[in-house]
Amino acid sequence: ALKTFETSRQTMPNVQRLEQLRDTARNTRDLIKQRATHYIDCYRVER
Repeated sequence: ALKTFETSRQTMPNVQRLEQLRDTARNTRDLIKQRATHYIDCYRVER
């Protein structure tokens, strides 16, 4: 039972890291989307 507790305690940070990565990916995607729309708007204005 102790061994399972040790392994589960070791895997806990991995789950947090995965969630962190997921949040970062989502934020990056939103940022890229904002930049893309901004770039397209600027392009339209210049035309």
